[in-house]
Amino acid sequence: MNVLKIQYLKMDDSDIDMDKIKLSIPIANELTKVYKSEVVRRQTLLGKYLVTKNLNCKEGDIYYNSLKKPYVRNNIYFNISHSKDYIVFAKSASEIGIDIEYIDKKNLNIINYAFTENEIEYINNSNENIKNINERFTVIWTIKESLFKASGLEKWMEPKNIETCKLKINDSFIKDKNIIENEIIFNEKKYLVYSTKFNNYYISVASEEKYDDICLEEVNL
Repeated sequence: MNVLKIQYLKMDDSDIDMDKIKLSIPIANELTKVYKSEVVRRQTLLGKYLVTKNLNCKEGDIYYNSLKKPYVRNNIYFNISHSKDYIVFAKSASEIGIDIEYIDKKNLNIINYAFTENEIEYINNSNENIKNINERFTVIWTIKESLFKASGLEKWMEPKNIETCKLKINDSFIKDKNIIENEIIFNEKKYLVYSTKFNNYYISVASEEKYDDICLEEVNL
């Protein structure tokens, strides 16, 4: 069985030793000293540390391709995302993108900018399997973001460039595990996208690999 492992870290954990983390990633520590927001700096440092810890590498072992997507020399691809209290991490032997988004009252004014007509219809339809409008908004958003990040086109394309509702989200739950599995061709590649609810968040991961299940694992620093 091929299981996709998603690791997560709660950023406000009082047991996190930030001094130790800063010493282990000196490049990131120096670069982030100019950040005005301590919250953003903490997010950045914890994200970088999470990557080096999970890949058992140093900062200098991380490279970037022509689309600025990170990888390590032995062709391990990885991606991170953060929202509110959590950072999430996933790795793969092929391109991968992950997105986490907190479920709260969304700014529905951006619907016409970010979503296609089919997606807007899905978000506004209270008869779907996902009953809450803010949850429907969030799962669509995370699917789009994970695909952009997997493809490396996050900075060059608009959210409307991906049509997710052709994938019949409401019919694609895996084995009653509250995992949504979808397949999409984007940027001339086939991606499998897996979405799951975690506490009051949605997480979506886009990968070229087929997985049978998703496992969430907390990281202890």
